Amino acid sequence: MATINLSSTTPAAPGGHTNIAWQKSGGDVSANIPTPATGAPADAHYITTQTEAGLSAETSLGALADNAIVAVDVTASVATPRAGIASDVTALFSGSGDYLKSDGSKGTPGGSGDVVGPGSATDGHLAVFDGTTGKLVKDGGAPGSGGSGALALLETQTATIGATTELDFTAWLSSAYEKYIIEFENIIPSTTGLTLNIRCSTNGGSSYDSGGNYNYSHFVFSYSGYANGGGNSQAQFIFAPFAGRTLVTGGNYTLCGKIELFNPGGANYKNFMGWILCNDSVNSANAQRLDVAAWYQNTSAVNAFNVRVPSGTFGGIVRVYGVAK
Repeated sequence: MATINLSSTTPAAPGGHTNIAWQKSGGDVSANIPTPATGAPADAHYITTQTEAGLSAETSLGALADNAIVAVDVTASVATPRAGIASDVTALFSGSGDYLKSDGSKGTPGGSGDVVGPGSATDGHLAVFDGTTGKLVKDGGAPGSGGSGALALLETQTATIGATTELDFTAWLSSAYEKYIIEFENIIPSTTGLTLNIRCSTNGGSSYDSGGNYNYSHFVFSYSGYANGGGNSQAQFIFAPFAGRTLVTGGNYTLCGKIELFNPGGANYKNFMGWILCNDSVNSANAQRLDVAAWYQNTSAVNAFNVRVPSGTFGGIVRVYGVAK
């Protein structure tokens, strides 16, 4: 389909008539002003594919508004106008989002809504609903490989020695996942005598529970031996190092590991379990593995947590992954 814009300036017809005929001339569409039959109305408008002056094969479009759009079907180099579908240009392109349909009429986009998203986005991440209103979306992280058990990166934060005391994670919880993995990469404290801790929140990170609601067990081993320990009714999880010891700094030693969090939105105590590779104030030069099992003894949904040191600062990267149901 082709369209022709009949502008406000049109050539005058002979003898004062305003009958206008349009024809295909070579590769262009140009104006041709025939001598109309006697008695033709002075305000008629026609489109024709004829090169001769006669008006026997024309289609009458009636009176047209200034700047009208007319649809023309082109088949085998023959242009045939469609009567009765002219639309006013001003109404068509009024800035309301209307568009020109294939039949030459005005179309209005379907659907409506007021979905609001974050102020920025990460390239390649998914948009997921935030809450139950259907009008809020948030960053859903990178897409997984698909299927149950697939991992999706939901949140990443970087700590800087001299600047970071804690990292708050508030944008990871989603109904798409029941299990989460907290990954620690190259964590190093700013000074000796520190521990790596986690506190939970049930109000989206407005505050973090420092009451005696944490219970954890440790089992640590290296080539030089093993030990078990832990704590009950604590103000936080001490995930590393082994109970009663502290992290060391300096040299090329860093802490790495993973902690799994199970069903944080459920109505039972929240389960944490994982492992950490680190050294400590007792075995400063020995690679040791620390296995951790813990409960956060709260039946409310956990929707935020932080990773922190009790004093000083720390560096490294912490990521949160969701495991697809």
